[in-house]
Amino acid sequence: MSELESSKLLETENSSLRKPEWANLHALTQLAPTALSKPKCVSISLLDWGSFNIVYKLSFRDGSAVAAAISNANEADINATAKLSKISTMLYIWENQEKYPLVPAPKVYTWDLSFANPIGAPYILWMLKIVNALAAVQASLSRPIPFNQIGTIYRNMAEGQYILGEFVDNTHSFGGPYSTISDL
Repeated sequence: MSELESSKLLETENSSLRKPEWANLHALTQLAPTALSKPKCVSISLLDWGSFNIVYKLSFRDGSAVAAAISNANEADINATAKLSKISTMLYIWENQEKYPLVPAPKVYTWDLSFANPIGAPYILWMLKIVNALAAVQASLSRPIPFNQIGTIYRNMAEGQYILGEFVDNTHSFGGPYSTISDL
């Protein structure tokens, strides 16, 4: 396929995919190769969508592919602290695979949680990963973990360490961290 045909196909895919109205998928296909040191993005397809994200598969000229999650929430409704905690949790599990070999956390390559980026929405780029059966994942979670409190995992980027902080979900902060369930 010629360069021109490939570009036209990618533009057709960009314009026909489900996306938040403020998101720029063309910018995503331009940003990803640069951010990941990959050759040109040749295809984008919808993988899944949920309440908080729409996930796309980006395929590159070298045959590799990544997943890109773009926030479904508008700027007023996003909890960047909760998103950062989810990223930190995925990083923690990925970096500690020997302890949690069956937990399906993908390698996170890069992210931007602002709306001021070229895509116009918070995004995460991560590896495509095959998901393990839920029963196997639950069994692997019975192993001890190195945290002695209840809270949300955060990563201290400067030191590369993981800490527990306030307990958050996508819409609320519940304080903490806590020593016991009854403290909640």
